[in-house]
Amino acid sequence: MNRERREAINQFADDIREVLGQNSIPIDPEKVVIEILGGQIIEKIDLEFDTDAIIRKSDDGQTFIIEINPDQSDLRRRFTLAHELGHLFLHMNYADESKWRELDHWEDTLYARQARNETEYEANEFAAAFLMPKEKFKEIANDNKTEDGEAYRLKPIAEKFKVSIDAVRNRGRWLRIFSWED
Repeated sequence: MNRERREAINQFADDIREVLGQNSIPIDPEKVVIEILGGQIIEKIDLEFDTDAIIRKSDDGQTFIIEINPDQSDLRRRFTLAHELGHLFLHMNYADESKWRELDHWEDTLYARQARNETEYEANEFAAAFLMPKEKFKEIANDNKTEDGEAYRLKPIAEKFKVSIDAVRNRGRWLRIFSWED
Protein backbone atom coordinates (compact mmCIF):
# COMPACT_ATOMS: atom_id res chain seq x y z
CA MET A 1 0.00 0.00 0.00
CA ASN A 2 1.47 3.32 -0.96
CA ARG A 3 1.65 6.34 1.35
CA GLU A 4 -1.13 8.18 -0.48
CA ARG A 5 -3.57 5.28 -0.02
CA ARG A 6 -2.54 4.91 3.64
CA GLU A 7 -3.24 8.61 4.26
CA ALA A 8 -6.59 8.38 2.46
CA ILE A 9 -7.62 5.42 4.64
CA ASN A 10 -6.57 7.31 7.79
CA GLN A 11 -8.61 10.33 6.73
CA PHE A 12 -11.59 8.11 5.91
CA ALA A 13 -11.36 6.45 9.35
CA ASP A 14 -11.31 9.92 10.94
CA ASP A 15 -14.35 10.94 8.90
CA ILE A 16 -16.29 7.78 9.79
CA ARG A 17 -15.46 8.19 13.48
CA GLU A 18 -16.65 11.81 13.31
CA VAL A 19 -19.93 10.95 11.56
CA LEU A 20 -20.57 8.16 14.08
CA GLY A 21 -19.77 10.45 17.01
CA GLN A 22 -16.92 8.26 18.20
CA ASN A 23 -14.28 10.76 19.20
CA SER A 24 -13.49 9.77 22.77
CA ILE A 25 -10.83 7.20 23.55
CA PRO A 26 -11.09 4.25 23.80
CA ILE A 27 -13.50 3.61 20.97
CA ASP A 28 -15.83 0.65 21.42
CA PRO A 29 -16.12 -1.14 18.06
CA GLU A 30 -18.76 -3.54 19.38
CA LYS A 31 -21.02 -0.60 20.24
CA VAL A 32 -20.38 0.88 16.80
CA VAL A 33 -21.34 -2.37 15.06
CA ILE A 34 -24.50 -3.11 17.05
CA GLU A 35 -25.91 0.10 18.53
CA ILE A 36 -24.86 2.67 15.96
CA LEU A 37 -24.78 0.79 12.64
CA GLY A 38 -27.36 -1.89 13.43
CA GLY A 39 -25.15 -4.78 12.43
CA GLN A 40 -25.10 -8.16 14.07
CA ILE A 41 -22.25 -10.01 15.77
CA ILE A 42 -22.44 -13.78 15.91
CA GLU A 43 -19.88 -15.77 17.85
CA LYS A 44 -18.83 -18.88 15.96
CA ILE A 45 -15.92 -21.19 16.76
CA ASP A 46 -15.43 -22.99 13.44
CA LEU A 47 -15.27 -20.15 10.94
CA GLU A 48 -14.52 -20.76 7.30
CA PHE A 49 -10.94 -20.15 6.22
CA ASP A 50 -9.72 -20.75 9.81
CA THR A 51 -10.04 -17.04 10.51
CA ASP A 52 -10.77 -14.68 13.40
CA ALA A 53 -13.84 -13.14 11.77
CA ILE A 54 -15.89 -12.90 8.60
CA ILE A 55 -18.08 -10.01 7.52
CA ARG A 56 -20.87 -10.33 5.00
CA LYS A 57 -23.99 -8.59 3.89
CA SER A 58 -27.07 -9.90 5.67
CA ASP A 59 -29.43 -12.14 3.73
CA ASP A 60 -32.05 -9.39 3.60
CA GLY A 61 -29.46 -7.01 2.16
CA GLN A 62 -30.23 -4.25 4.62
CA THR A 63 -27.33 -4.56 7.02
CA PHE A 64 -24.32 -6.76 7.77
CA ILE A 65 -23.22 -9.66 9.92
CA ILE A 66 -19.86 -10.22 11.53
CA GLU A 67 -19.16 -13.78 12.56
CA ILE A 68 -16.33 -13.75 15.08
CA ASN A 69 -14.34 -16.46 16.77
CA PRO A 70 -14.90 -16.06 20.54
CA ASP A 71 -11.52 -17.66 21.32
CA GLN A 72 -9.52 -14.43 21.13
CA SER A 73 -8.44 -11.96 23.75
CA ASP A 74 -10.61 -8.89 24.35
CA LEU A 75 -7.90 -6.71 22.80
CA ARG A 76 -7.70 -8.84 19.66
CA ARG A 77 -11.51 -8.96 19.45
CA ARG A 78 -11.64 -5.15 19.48
CA PHE A 79 -9.07 -4.91 16.68
CA THR A 80 -10.78 -7.69 14.72
CA LEU A 81 -14.13 -5.88 14.86
CA ALA A 82 -12.49 -2.63 13.75
CA HIS A 83 -10.79 -4.56 10.94
CA GLU A 84 -14.15 -5.87 9.77
CA LEU A 85 -15.52 -2.32 9.87
CA GLY A 86 -12.65 -1.47 7.55
CA HIS A 87 -13.96 -4.02 5.05
CA LEU A 88 -17.48 -2.71 5.52
CA PHE A 89 -16.56 0.87 4.68
CA LEU A 90 -13.59 0.44 2.33
CA HIS A 91 -14.54 -2.62 0.31
CA MET A 92 -18.28 -3.12 0.73
CA ASN A 93 -19.16 0.58 0.30
CA TYR A 94 -21.50 0.65 3.28
CA ALA A 95 -21.28 4.46 3.44
CA ASP A 96 -22.61 4.75 -0.13
CA GLU A 97 -26.21 3.52 -0.19
CA SER A 98 -26.41 3.01 -3.96
CA LYS A 99 -23.18 0.98 -4.08
CA TRP A 100 -24.23 -0.99 -0.99
CA ARG A 101 -27.49 -1.98 -2.72
CA GLU A 102 -25.52 -3.12 -5.80
CA LEU A 103 -23.96 -5.93 -3.79
CA ASP A 104 -26.29 -8.67 -4.96
CA HIS A 105 -25.52 -11.61 -2.75
CA TRP A 106 -23.77 -12.03 0.55
CA GLU A 107 -21.32 -14.57 -0.90
CA ASP A 108 -19.95 -11.81 -3.14
CA THR A 109 -19.31 -9.65 -0.10
CA LEU A 110 -17.47 -12.09 2.12
CA TYR A 111 -14.25 -10.87 3.75
CA ALA A 112 -12.23 -13.01 6.13
CA ARG A 113 -9.44 -11.76 8.34
CA GLN A 114 -6.26 -13.83 7.88
CA ALA A 115 -5.41 -13.49 4.21
CA ARG A 116 -2.29 -11.59 3.20
CA ASN A 117 -3.30 -9.24 0.42
CA GLU A 118 -3.88 -5.55 -0.22
CA THR A 119 -7.51 -5.72 0.90
CA GLU A 120 -6.49 -7.15 4.27
CA TYR A 121 -3.69 -4.62 4.73
CA GLU A 122 -6.16 -1.82 4.02
CA ALA A 123 -8.61 -3.20 6.59
CA ASN A 124 -5.78 -3.39 9.15
CA GLU A 125 -4.83 0.21 8.40
CA PHE A 126 -8.45 1.29 8.85
CA ALA A 127 -8.70 -0.60 12.16
CA ALA A 128 -5.52 1.01 13.50
CA ALA A 129 -6.61 4.47 12.39
CA PHE A 130 -10.13 3.97 13.73
CA LEU A 131 -9.04 2.77 17.17
CA MET A 132 -5.90 4.93 17.45
CA PRO A 133 -6.52 8.26 15.69
CA LYS A 134 -3.29 9.81 14.44
CA GLU A 135 -3.30 13.07 16.40
CA LYS A 136 -4.53 11.44 19.61
CA PHE A 137 -1.92 8.70 19.16
CA LYS A 138 0.88 11.26 18.81
CA GLU A 139 -0.34 13.09 21.92
CA ILE A 140 -0.55 9.94 24.04
CA ALA A 141 2.77 8.62 22.73
CA ASN A 142 4.49 11.91 23.61
CA ASP A 143 2.99 11.70 27.09
CA ASN A 144 4.58 8.27 27.46
CA LYS A 145 8.17 8.88 26.51
CA THR A 146 10.83 7.45 28.76
CA GLU A 147 12.66 9.86 31.08
CA ASP A 148 15.56 10.21 28.65
CA GLY A 149 13.12 10.90 25.80
CA GLU A 150 14.73 8.22 23.65
CA ALA A 151 11.95 5.62 23.73
CA TYR A 152 8.26 5.16 24.42
CA ARG A 153 6.46 3.18 27.09
CA LEU A 154 4.17 1.05 24.93
CA LYS A 155 2.09 -0.59 27.64
CA PRO A 156 0.39 2.62 28.89
CA ILE A 157 -0.29 3.65 25.29
CA ALA A 158 -1.87 0.27 24.60
CA GLU A 159 -3.93 0.49 27.79
CA LYS A 160 -5.23 3.94 26.84
CA PHE A 161 -6.49 2.73 23.45
CA LYS A 162 -7.39 -0.80 24.69
CA VAL A 163 -5.30 -2.48 22.00
CA SER A 164 -2.31 -4.81 22.08
CA ILE A 165 1.26 -3.64 22.45
CA ASP A 166 1.92 -5.04 18.96
CA ALA A 167 -0.88 -2.87 17.55
CA VAL A 168 0.64 0.19 19.24
CA ARG A 169 4.12 -0.67 17.98
CA ASN A 170 2.88 -1.08 14.41
CA ARG A 171 0.80 2.09 14.51
CA GLY A 172 3.75 4.08 15.83
CA ARG A 173 6.00 2.69 13.12
CA TRP A 174 3.60 3.45 10.28
CA LEU A 175 3.10 6.96 11.62
CA ARG A 176 6.91 7.31 11.67
CA ILE A 177 6.94 7.99 15.40
CA PHE A 178 8.64 4.74 16.40
CA SER A 179 11.70 3.24 14.77
CA TRP A 180 11.34 0.07 12.69
CA GLU A 181 14.40 -1.33 14.48
CA ASP A 182 12.70 -1.34 17.90
